[in-house]
Amino acid sequence: MIISGFSVISSYGIGFSAFESGIGDERCALSTIDSDDGGSVPGVGRVPEFDVRSVLGDDSVKIDRLGRPAALAMGTVGLLLDEYDTENTVAERRGIVLGGAMMTADRSMSIMRESLTGAAPYHVDPKLLPGSAMNYPSSQCAIRYGLKGLNSTVTTGRLTGLSALNYTRRMHARGRADVVLAGAVEDLNQQRCRLVGQAHGQRRSPLGEGACVFLTESEESARRHGRSNLVEVLSLEFGTATSVESVGEVLAHRITRALHRSGLVAEDVWAVAVSAPDGPARIEELNAVSTTIRDQPRVFAVDHLIGDTDGASSCFQLLGGLVRARRDPVPGGNILLVTSVDPDGQVGCGLFRIH
Repeated sequence: MIISGFSVISSYGIGFSAFESGIGDERCALSTIDSDDGGSVPGVGRVPEFDVRSVLGDDSVKIDRLGRPAALAMGTVGLLLDEYDTENTVAERRGIVLGGAMMTADRSMSIMRESLTGAAPYHVDPKLLPGSAMNYPSSQCAIRYGLKGLNSTVTTGRLTGLSALNYTRRMHARGRADVVLAGAVEDLNQQRCRLVGQAHGQRRSPLGEGACVFLTESEESARRHGRSNLVEVLSLEFGTATSVESVGEVLAHRITRALHRSGLVAEDVWAVAVSAPDGPARIEELNAVSTTIRDQPRVFAVDHLIGDTDGASSCFQLLGGLVRARRDPVPGGNILLVTSVDPDGQVGCGLFRIH
């Protein structure tokens, strides 16, 4: 499976050019925003002046019904399909796999609050109900853009982006689709800020939002439709650590396994995009990298620039590596290692060849 196209909406703005400029210059996109309770939230990565109607060129879109996660997803998919035409692939062979960690939590919690505090449990705002379903963003994208093939939503915390690519790879291998849009989305909302704050306290990283979507297909399919092999997905590995102290060991094993399955050695790795989670897990992640990749390549993170995008973070790590590879190309392709660690103990990594 290869990636032959991509699009992004981030705290740098709309589109890849804004993201490429910001990451390339290592410009911080964090800012202070107004909160729902009349206060302010400092140091967050919010998409500036985002209006899905202007992105889609459709004033009929009802924002209050759509919700921000679905709007971000639809806007990003729209940007991708505007640049990469997939209409010559039959609709039943075009699908979407979208992920996120907490992308509909705010609407679910709002409905629950209304149900518990209203005059009757069923006295809730009906227009919030569809948007509270986890698969709502992917479904809205499929409906709007005529993606009649597979439609799936995955969530594995911070590993979600890698999991979405892994799910997509399996579907390609089984012949379930010719073209699949795979990616992840995460939005900023009051409930997410509270939940993450309670879980991580003052040590938590600044939060961010955005969406990344990749156009995936076989190399033969890309060549047939005049698209290029931009990124080759070499290996994806996942595991579970039963304690913070075992994160490094489990992740190191997965990195070693990914290298072996890709036919690579540690010296082939050009750069490592780390997730840099809060707390001791951050040290464990870096230890795993230094243990397995002894000739230390460049190691970078993107969360400190755009905020912690939770379920979309590994997608942004991959896209950050692509930006850096374009500025430092290597003959034969840049081998990028993406590592991800979730507070719940899930760990994973991916090896990619960037052309």
